[in-house]
Amino acid sequence: MTPTKTGAQGARPLPQTRPDELIRQCLSTLASEPKDVSSLVGLMQACLSLGAWDEVAYTARRLLAVVPTHPEAQAHLAMLQALEGDAKAVERLKSLASRAETGFHPRFDLGIVLDSLTDTAGAKAAFESARKVEPQNPQACFELGKIALQQQDWATAVTRFQEAARLAPQSGAPCLLLARAHVGQGKLDLAVKAAVEAHKREPAMVEPLEDLYSYLMVGEDLDHARKIVRELRRRAPSSTDYLYKEALLELRSRRHDEARRLLMELLQRVPESWQARQALAKVHVMQGRRPEALKLLEEATALAPKEPGPANDLAQLLMRSQSFARAREVLQRVLAEYPDHADTHLNLAIALARIAREPAQRHAEKALELGTPEVQEQAGRLLTKLRASA
Repeated sequence: MTPTKTGAQGARPLPQTRPDELIRQCLSTLASEPKDVSSLVGLMQACLSLGAWDEVAYTARRLLAVVPTHPEAQAHLAMLQALEGDAKAVERLKSLASRAETGFHPRFDLGIVLDSLTDTAGAKAAFESARKVEPQNPQACFELGKIALQQQDWATAVTRFQEAARLAPQSGAPCLLLARAHVGQGKLDLAVKAAVEAHKREPAMVEPLEDLYSYLMVGEDLDHARKIVRELRRRAPSSTDYLYKEALLELRSRRHDEARRLLMELLQRVPESWQARQALAKVHVMQGRRPEALKLLEEATALAPKEPGPANDLAQLLMRSQSFARAREVLQRVLAEYPDHADTHLNLAIALARIAREPAQRHAEKALELGTPEVQEQAGRLLTKLRASA
């Protein structure tokens, strides 16, 4: 029995401190007392926390053989069946959750199933109902936080994840998602603190370190980011993704020789990487080697002709060499795939400015509409010049 990926992620409760130890204890008891209800319940919950779905279903059936009306076993079994696409199991779970005497698990399991069915309103109501039954259970708060995060309701997400983090002090997951909610609020310093706390709680998790690297790069705390990415590389020496992250860090730090060394290593390991070529081209430009940069960007755009990044870098170099026709060709190919890419509109406006004022103005206006503040500033200056020349 294997639930769908989306449903399975929600079905797993926040990690227990020692599920392996609980399993050992329960199995030891069940060896001599095979109908011990508390041990069956404990084993079922521990297996659920590990995502051992077949074992959860098997244990739930064992428990129902002892207590045929056991609501938790009924709920977990119905949830797993519903996550596999059994519509009748969804109805059974709804019936279980609707009873006045129903406890936490049927209500919570219904929320998981409804969320997997994209019934967000129903899932939210089910989790709220479960939370009222067991206010000290962190799981419902955590799932409500996830819904708020998806809806970009940052304030609610922060409140729910803070509550889940307080109620599950051994779990890093609430802190990890709390950090992402803080990012949504634009509070990068709080995001860093929450990611650090997630790592402190569960040092084996890589997600807090990956997120922390991103936050530190945005915040320009490059020395701290370097420590993080080197720890990631220590944990996964074969990861080309972490190698690329370290190279980008050194590029941002203007340690060009080190960035070049890392990117050359990356190209040896992943010869088809257009990302490595684009980054290495930046190093060459900064060190005054434009021909080498141009060659790398031509190769990158050949490998990924519709990717905006290398295409725009290539177009800028071509325009510096007065190759405006070639630059226009490269940029128009990207806009055919990404018609709302602001940087490409801006560069195409620049490439057209000398020969076609009206099309250039249209592209500059799109860049002004869609771009970041920096792009908007450049587009505004270009529009002023184009209108003055009308």
